[in-house]
Amino acid sequence: MKKRKAEVNCQIVYTFSPERQARDLANLEEQIARASQAVKEGRLVGNPCKSGWRGLIRVQCEDTKDKEEREKYRACGLKQDVIEERRQTAGYGANVWAPPPEQNESERRLSVMQVLSTYHKLVGIEQCFRIMKSTFSIRPVYVRLSQRIIAHCYLCVLSLMMLRALQEKLQAQSIHLSAQCISRALSEAMVVPIPGSNVESATFLNICPVERFHVARYTGKGKLQERLNDMVDSTGVWKRFEADRKAVASDIDRILETVGLKPLNLCTSLKEIKRRLGLHTQPDSVMPAPEYVAFNNRAMAGKPE
Repeated sequence: MKKRKAEVNCQIVYTFSPERQARDLANLEEQIARASQAVKEGRLVGNPCKSGWRGLIRVQCEDTKDKEEREKYRACGLKQDVIEERRQTAGYGANVWAPPPEQNESERRLSVMQVLSTYHKLVGIEQCFRIMKSTFSIRPVYVRLSQRIIAHCYLCVLSLMMLRALQEKLQAQSIHLSAQCISRALSEAMVVPIPGSNVESATFLNICPVERFHVARYTGKGKLQERLNDMVDSTGVWKRFEADRKAVASDIDRILETVGLKPLNLCTSLKEIKRRLGLHTQPDSVMPAPEYVAFNNRAMAGKPE
């Protein structure tokens, strides 16, 4: 395929960021190290290219009868001019844009901030696609019927919209959580029922991704010698742990407060869970998982698991 030159009527907005410069220089040093190692070993690096660490290497074609060897190039040195050019341009970025042709001259004039804000929206759209592919697993699709495929995609898009709405509410409260942090906090939020006389009167333990309450700073001094390890009673351990949880709120607690719900206590009842999470319309029989209900029924009947 032959290459052709084409002229495009466009404008370029250049930007500079110190954070981007530090990142670009760190990546450049890593690429220089890889390129130097290839030169030191005299490695065959394939066809010449202009990107990555291979773009920093001067190569020479191998004159050999072996077909595979003849189609490759051997590293023989570093391109110091390319390295210096990358150092000089580290931290700079360019946004190329062209206004729609149907707009008049006054509408075609966009400020630099308008161009950059539009480009930022493009980055947000690309991030949404990454979230749907990774967090919500929109692909691969393990269903065959078209109705189920549409339903699967609909649920993924709906979940993304709810996630973005939740992020906006959190940012309004000066709470900055990524989509991955929100998804992980919601997926790890759970309560574990402690078997009781019946399902409705069972006590639930709020399991959240925080430090375990049996560590030394809750239970005692943490000394190796038994005589110096003064243990406190279980009530004191529990109170210390709850005090720390209230002082440093977890992600799930901040999410619940942002949407107008109340965080759960460390130990709570089914009635309290329904009240704090706004689940008054749900009957008690459908709140615990079916596995727990079956296990609790067998335990009360005295039957083995």
